[in-house]
Order: sequence, then C-alpha cells, then structure tokens
Amino acid sequence: MGELDLVDIYRKLHPNTKAFTYELKSLKLKSRIDYFLVSNTIAANTKRAEIRPSIAPDHKAIFLSFEIQGEFKRGPGSWKFNNQLLEDQNYINFINSSYPKILDKYKDVKSKKLLWEMIKMEGFSIEFYEAFLDLLGGNLLDCYNEAFHEN
Repeated sequence: MGELDLVDIYRKLHPNTKAFTYELKSLKLKSRIDYFLVSNTIAANTKRAEIRPSIAPDHKAIFLSFEIQGEFKRGPGSWKFNNQLLEDQNYINFINSSYPKILDKYKDVKSKKLLWEMIKMEGFSIEFYEAFLDLLGGNLLDCYNEAFHEN
C-alpha cells in the first residue's frame, strides 16, 4: 500500500478498535474484509470512518466522510482501453518492445491481476494513443470519423 500512497483509513483513525465487516454466525466467523484504502492526501481530509449495521445479514456497511477545505486537486480521471489499437501493427510492435521493460520493472509483483493493472497504469497505451491522435490531427472526433466513416 505504501508504494501506491494508500492508507487503510479506518485503521488509521481507529488503531485500537476491534470491528468486523463480515460475520457468519453459524460458524462463529468474523472478519474485516471490507476496507477503505485512500491516498494520504485524502486521508488528511477524512472526517470519519465507521463500520455500521446494514441490511445484509452477514455484512456491515462502511461509511466514510470527508471535509474538504479549499481547492481539491483532481486526478486524470478514468481511461478505457481502445480495443481497435489491437488491430494496429504499430501498436502491437510498440507493446512487444515495451513489455519486457514493464515485466522487469514489476518483477516482484506476484499477482497476475495486479500486474495487469500496473501495466495499464504504466501509461504506455495512453501515450501511444495520444501520439496516434497527434499524428491524425489531435481531434478525437475527427480521427474517429476519418478512420471509420470516410472512404
């Protein structure tokens, strides 16, 4: 979590509280399987983090409240992979040449799912896509129309 600048905010605010978000009464099993992982920047603005009863018989709800003062810097937002890049030989060559570098950088990551997320976050696809748009003039709608609607 430290590498990603994340903190378990409930544990930070309640370091000595014993609370559970999952309970299977028939087996007398309790666990805290639900977490709020937030960046350290957001952690500084966290007012409350609570575990509350819910309508689910075996899970509890988690509640988080922020108090944001002043301007709040937003991140880059979400990005969705453009599957059409998989048909572009230049993109395929780009990924094939970049992949060994990515694997080396994240060689200690054991989880395949986490590795995939790290590869996506690495930005190689975003950089390639933006360069592709620049080559076509930079306007996404114009690029789309040129690629798919004009003969």
